Amino acid sequence: MSEQPSILAELKRRKIGQTVVVYLGSAWVVLEAFGFFSQRYNWDSRLFDAFLILLLFGLPATIIFRWFQESNDPSPRRKQVYLHAINTLIALVLVVMTWQAAPVTKTVVTLPPHNKSIAVLPFTNLSHDPEQEYFSDGITDDIISKLYKIANLHVTSHTSVLMYKNTTKTIRQIAEELGVAYVLEGSVQRSNNKIRINARLINAREDNNVWTNSFDNELSDVFQVQSQVAQEIAEGLKITLTPSEQDRIKKAPTQNTLAYEYYQQGLFFTNQGPALSHAEKSKSLFEKAIEQDSGFVTAYTGLAETYIAFMDWGYAAPSDVLPSALKYAQKALALDSLCGEAYVAISAYHIYGTHDYVRARQALEKAIALNPAYDVTYYRYTILDWKTRDKEAALQHIKKAVELNPLSVRSNGYLVQTFYMFRDFPAAIRECDRLLKIFPSDNFILWVRGNIYTQMGEYPKAIDSYLKRTVESKETNWALGYAYARSGQIDKAKQIAAYLVEKSKTRYIPPTFIGFIYLGMNDLTTAYAYFEKGAAINDYWLTTFDLDPWFDPIRDDPKFTNLLKEVNKR
Repeated sequence: MSEQPSILAELKRRKIGQTVVVYLGSAWVVLEAFGFFSQRYNWDSRLFDAFLILLLFGLPATIIFRWFQESNDPSPRRKQVYLHAINTLIALVLVVMTWQAAPVTKTVVTLPPHNKSIAVLPFTNLSHDPEQEYFSDGITDDIISKLYKIANLHVTSHTSVLMYKNTTKTIRQIAEELGVAYVLEGSVQRSNNKIRINARLINAREDNNVWTNSFDNELSDVFQVQSQVAQEIAEGLKITLTPSEQDRIKKAPTQNTLAYEYYQQGLFFTNQGPALSHAEKSKSLFEKAIEQDSGFVTAYTGLAETYIAFMDWGYAAPSDVLPSALKYAQKALALDSLCGEAYVAISAYHIYGTHDYVRARQALEKAIALNPAYDVTYYRYTILDWKTRDKEAALQHIKKAVELNPLSVRSNGYLVQTFYMFRDFPAAIRECDRLLKIFPSDNFILWVRGNIYTQMGEYPKAIDSYLKRTVESKETNWALGYAYARSGQIDKAKQIAAYLVEKSKTRYIPPTFIGFIYLGMNDLTTAYAYFEKGAAINDYWLTTFDLDPWFDPIRDDPKFTNLLKEVNKR
């Protein structure tokens, strides 16, 4: 009786070991390639999980195939079929279970990280004094501003990195979401006039330190420290700075530490959001900074943008704030002719104030030439593109703003509004849904979504979206009043209109907003009366946003077209 070969000898004879080695090597290459394309094209993360399961169960399938390959006996062949069927069934069950159990997740950005790209995370305040939070945030913002001056470095905006304040996410997760290769993190500790700054530059993909340093200095040396950090980051990333870049990085915004503190506090409130109280505090603090140092350029541009914000969020008429915005932007340029932010503020004056779109475009082009990394330039350019009816340019500019500031609610919101302005409502809703997964209760995105549903005629959904907002004024918002009117809830619409009319006696309310409610009620006489009031004071919603679908019910009305012609002559 012949001796049965051992299992090891049989494995060797059938070359199972070689098969496993070849399979695992091939699987690793394929998995790496799949992972690259998954990140590059922002595929659903469940596809990667499913692919990994199939690869894992491909190994026993390969072993089964190799084991029975040389057998001519039909019985083992049947066993091979059974084993393959069981293996395949288990793999498919696991794929289905994984697909149903795992949430749909996608990274925030769809572009691969630039090789020379960085996100500066909010520096941790180690001063044990919550009142110093503005100072640590200010250090973060100033280092970002220094890095902006390096042409060959892609820098994520301060607005986006603020989302990661006190986050529990890993460096790699943050880098993937922001589309950057490197991350700078650090801490600030202040005691009277002494500061300690610790910083480290991390290669996010490899999760190792490229550079670390600590700085113990007097408060008066803070600008020198910020410049040194920027220069050492450039060195760590092997970026050669031009003499001009070195000079701009070394240049201190002010020598007055009190002016600097006022400016940082003003910036802190600017970053808190669109509340009237925040804008008023920012304005006061920027003014105090200028009182301390009349040559403080960025304090002037901060003040100019604050005046624009008063108009932008409906707190002041354009004619009341735009002249001041222009004055402070021009003052900044008189002090520094290379201040790109000043040109961005000047563009707003021409877009909303003079309606001189040629000069607005010239100002924006100068701003881009001087500071191509300033995201505000691109979303303001988008507004100009709305006015000139250039959808392709609008999408190009707003996508650039989102690339620079991927987690900015405003930049992303203007992307939604660009689809909305050009009547691509399905695309606008898709973008809103994507953003609400990132910012689940953001008031601006919920308001924009409500506007889209209103224009689609889906008034219950619009009303629901408006009322999900958390702002105090959600129940008296003009857009909600319009939706109520269109859905037949005239009494509620009238109540909101009456409330806004009464409130306008003590605080600026754009007349066009009230006009929209009456337009919703088909009271064209009253609606036109308010639109004409808006035209008289250069209400920007009427003069600049005339493309907005809100005006579609009267777009072909000769009275409306004549009103626009009169407005554009001014």
